[in-house]
Amino acid sequence: HGFFSFGETYSDAKKEYPYSISSIQSEGVLRIAVKIYPPLNGYKEKMLSLKKGDKVTMRGPVGPVTLQDSYSPVVAIAGGIGITPLRAILKQAVHHHEEQAFHLIYSSEQEYIYEQDLKELTANYSTATVDFVRGVEDPKELTLADVKKYGKKAYYYISGGKRMILAYEKMLQAEGIQKKRIFRDPFYRF
Repeated sequence: HGFFSFGETYSDAKKEYPYSISSIQSEGVLRIAVKIYPPLNGYKEKMLSLKKGDKVTMRGPVGPVTLQDSYSPVVAIAGGIGITPLRAILKQAVHHHEEQAFHLIYSSEQEYIYEQDLKELTANYSTATVDFVRGVEDPKELTLADVKKYGKKAYYYISGGKRMILAYEKMLQAEGIQKKRIFRDPFYRF
Protein backbone atom coordinates (compact mmCIF):
# COMPACT_ATOMS: atom_id res chain seq x y z
CA HIS A 1 0.00 0.00 0.00
CA GLY A 2 0.96 3.63 -0.16
CA PHE A 3 0.34 6.60 2.11
CA PHE A 4 -1.48 9.29 0.16
CA SER A 5 -1.68 13.00 1.01
CA PHE A 6 -2.63 16.28 -0.61
CA GLY A 7 -0.14 18.45 1.27
CA GLU A 8 -2.87 19.78 3.54
CA THR A 9 -3.80 19.18 7.16
CA TYR A 10 -7.45 18.81 8.14
CA SER A 11 -8.86 19.62 11.56
CA ASP A 12 -11.05 16.50 11.49
CA ALA A 13 -8.70 14.07 9.73
CA LYS A 14 -5.13 12.84 9.41
CA LYS A 15 -2.83 14.38 6.80
CA GLU A 16 -2.27 11.06 4.99
CA TYR A 17 -4.07 7.74 4.68
CA PRO A 18 -2.96 4.28 3.56
CA TYR A 19 -4.57 2.71 0.49
CA SER A 20 -3.72 -0.63 -1.05
CA ILE A 21 -2.42 -0.42 -4.59
CA SER A 22 -4.42 -2.52 -7.05
CA SER A 23 -2.28 -2.05 -10.18
CA ILE A 24 1.09 -3.36 -11.29
CA GLN A 25 3.95 -1.40 -12.80
CA SER A 26 3.40 -2.64 -16.35
CA GLU A 27 -0.11 -1.07 -16.39
CA GLY A 28 1.50 2.37 -16.43
CA VAL A 29 -0.97 3.79 -13.90
CA LEU A 30 -1.25 3.72 -10.14
CA ARG A 31 -4.68 2.40 -9.21
CA ILE A 32 -6.42 2.34 -5.83
CA ALA A 33 -10.01 1.66 -4.78
CA VAL A 34 -11.65 3.85 -2.17
CA LYS A 35 -14.88 3.10 -0.39
CA ILE A 36 -16.62 6.39 0.35
CA TYR A 37 -19.50 6.54 2.79
CA PRO A 38 -20.85 9.31 5.03
CA PRO A 39 -19.97 11.08 7.16
CA LEU A 40 -17.02 12.39 5.17
CA ASN A 41 -14.02 13.93 6.86
CA GLY A 42 -11.95 16.73 5.33
CA TYR A 43 -9.55 14.28 3.69
CA LYS A 44 -12.27 12.35 1.87
CA GLU A 45 -14.01 15.58 0.85
CA LYS A 46 -10.74 16.71 -0.71
CA MET A 47 -10.35 13.33 -2.41
CA LEU A 48 -13.80 13.62 -3.99
CA SER A 49 -13.03 17.12 -5.26
CA LEU A 50 -9.80 16.12 -7.07
CA LYS A 51 -9.52 17.02 -10.73
CA LYS A 52 -7.10 15.93 -13.42
CA GLY A 53 -3.78 17.67 -12.76
CA ASP A 54 -4.23 18.06 -8.98
CA LYS A 55 -1.17 17.07 -6.98
CA VAL A 56 -1.30 13.94 -4.81
CA THR A 57 1.75 12.65 -2.93
CA MET A 58 2.35 8.99 -2.19
CA ARG A 59 4.84 7.59 0.31
CA GLY A 60 5.63 3.95 -0.43
CA PRO A 61 4.84 1.39 -1.62
CA VAL A 62 5.25 -0.58 1.61
CA GLY A 63 3.96 -3.87 2.97
CA PRO A 64 4.41 -7.63 2.66
CA VAL A 65 1.64 -8.33 0.13
CA THR A 66 3.72 -9.26 -2.93
CA LEU A 67 4.26 -12.51 -4.81
CA GLN A 68 6.90 -14.53 -2.99
CA ASP A 69 8.04 -16.54 -6.00
CA SER A 70 6.94 -17.53 -9.50
CA TYR A 71 6.06 -21.18 -8.91
CA SER A 72 4.35 -21.78 -5.52
CA PRO A 73 0.55 -22.04 -5.60
CA VAL A 74 -1.27 -18.96 -4.32
CA VAL A 75 -4.54 -18.94 -2.40
CA ALA A 76 -5.94 -15.42 -1.97
CA ILE A 77 -8.95 -14.61 0.21
CA ALA A 78 -10.55 -11.17 -0.18
CA GLY A 79 -13.35 -9.63 1.83
CA GLY A 80 -15.11 -6.62 0.26
CA ILE A 81 -12.72 -3.74 -0.47
CA GLY A 82 -9.91 -6.12 0.51
CA ILE A 83 -9.80 -7.16 -3.15
CA THR A 84 -7.61 -4.14 -3.91
CA PRO A 85 -4.11 -5.57 -3.31
CA LEU A 86 -5.13 -9.05 -4.43
CA ARG A 87 -6.14 -7.75 -7.86
CA ALA A 88 -2.53 -6.56 -8.29
CA ILE A 89 -1.09 -9.90 -7.16
CA LEU A 90 -3.40 -11.84 -9.49
CA LYS A 91 -2.52 -9.54 -12.38
CA GLN A 92 1.20 -10.02 -11.70
CA ALA A 93 0.80 -13.78 -11.59
CA VAL A 94 -1.21 -14.17 -14.79
CA HIS A 95 0.93 -11.76 -16.80
CA HIS A 96 4.36 -12.82 -15.60
CA HIS A 97 4.02 -16.33 -14.13
CA GLU A 98 1.37 -18.01 -16.31
CA GLU A 99 2.03 -21.48 -14.92
CA GLN A 100 1.63 -20.46 -11.27
CA ALA A 101 -1.59 -21.85 -9.73
CA PHE A 102 -3.66 -18.99 -8.33
CA HIS A 103 -7.06 -19.30 -6.65
CA LEU A 104 -8.84 -16.12 -5.59
CA ILE A 105 -11.81 -16.41 -3.24
CA TYR A 106 -13.70 -13.11 -3.21
CA SER A 107 -16.49 -12.63 -0.68
CA SER A 108 -18.62 -9.50 -0.67
CA GLU A 109 -22.04 -8.65 0.67
CA GLN A 110 -22.39 -5.79 -1.81
CA GLU A 111 -20.85 -5.34 -5.24
CA TYR A 112 -17.72 -7.11 -6.46
CA ILE A 113 -15.18 -4.38 -7.18
CA TYR A 114 -13.15 -5.20 -10.32
CA GLU A 115 -15.52 -8.11 -11.10
CA GLN A 116 -15.27 -7.85 -14.89
CA ASP A 117 -11.52 -7.25 -14.74
CA LEU A 118 -11.01 -10.33 -12.54
CA LYS A 119 -13.11 -12.49 -14.88
CA GLU A 120 -11.08 -11.29 -17.87
CA LEU A 121 -7.78 -11.90 -16.04
CA THR A 122 -8.67 -15.52 -15.29
CA ALA A 123 -10.51 -16.33 -18.55
CA ASN A 124 -7.38 -17.08 -20.55
CA TYR A 125 -5.29 -18.73 -17.85
CA SER A 126 -6.10 -22.30 -16.90
CA THR A 127 -4.03 -22.02 -13.72
CA ALA A 128 -5.89 -18.95 -12.35
CA THR A 129 -9.42 -19.10 -10.98
CA VAL A 130 -11.72 -16.77 -9.08
CA ASP A 131 -14.78 -17.65 -7.02
CA PHE A 132 -17.27 -14.88 -6.21
CA VAL A 133 -19.10 -15.83 -3.02
CA ARG A 134 -21.35 -14.36 -0.34
CA GLY A 135 -21.46 -14.97 3.37
CA VAL A 136 -19.01 -16.71 5.67
CA GLU A 137 -19.27 -20.46 5.08
CA ASP A 138 -18.56 -20.63 1.32
CA PRO A 139 -15.19 -18.86 1.54
CA LYS A 140 -14.17 -21.06 4.50
CA GLU A 141 -15.08 -24.26 2.64
CA LEU A 142 -13.21 -23.14 -0.48
CA THR A 143 -10.16 -22.18 1.59
CA LEU A 144 -10.12 -25.52 3.41
CA ALA A 145 -10.40 -27.32 0.05
CA ASP A 146 -7.35 -25.35 -1.14
CA VAL A 147 -5.46 -26.24 2.04
CA LYS A 148 -6.23 -29.89 1.36
CA LYS A 149 -5.12 -29.51 -2.28
CA TYR A 150 -1.96 -27.38 -1.83
CA GLY A 151 -1.14 -27.64 1.87
CA LYS A 152 2.16 -26.19 2.96
CA LYS A 153 3.36 -25.64 -0.64
CA ALA A 154 1.07 -22.62 -1.15
CA TYR A 155 1.29 -19.04 -0.02
CA TYR A 156 -1.92 -17.70 1.52
CA TYR A 157 -2.96 -14.06 1.23
CA ILE A 158 -5.80 -12.58 3.27
CA SER A 159 -7.14 -9.07 2.74
CA GLY A 160 -10.19 -7.52 4.35
CA GLY A 161 -11.46 -6.50 7.75
CA LYS A 162 -9.42 -7.18 10.87
CA ARG A 163 -11.77 -9.85 12.30
CA MET A 164 -11.87 -11.69 8.98
CA ILE A 165 -8.10 -11.71 8.69
CA LEU A 166 -7.59 -12.96 12.25
CA ALA A 167 -10.19 -15.73 11.78
CA TYR A 168 -8.60 -16.99 8.54
CA GLU A 169 -5.10 -16.75 9.93
CA LYS A 170 -6.17 -18.82 12.95
CA MET A 171 -7.96 -21.34 10.71
CA LEU A 172 -4.93 -21.74 8.41
CA GLN A 173 -2.54 -22.20 11.32
CA ALA A 174 -4.88 -24.81 12.83
CA GLU A 175 -4.57 -26.65 9.49
CA GLY A 176 -0.77 -26.66 9.84
CA ILE A 177 0.08 -23.69 7.62
CA GLN A 178 3.14 -21.87 8.95
CA LYS A 179 2.79 -18.18 9.75
CA LYS A 180 5.61 -17.37 7.31
CA ARG A 181 3.38 -18.61 4.43
CA ILE A 182 0.47 -16.33 5.40
CA PHE A 183 0.39 -12.70 4.28
CA ARG A 184 -2.25 -10.21 5.25
CA ASP A 185 -3.34 -6.74 4.24
CA PRO A 186 -5.82 -5.36 6.76
CA PHE A 187 -8.45 -2.82 5.76
CA TYR A 188 -8.97 -0.42 8.64
CA ARG A 189 -11.96 1.91 8.46
CA PHE A 190 -11.45 5.55 9.27
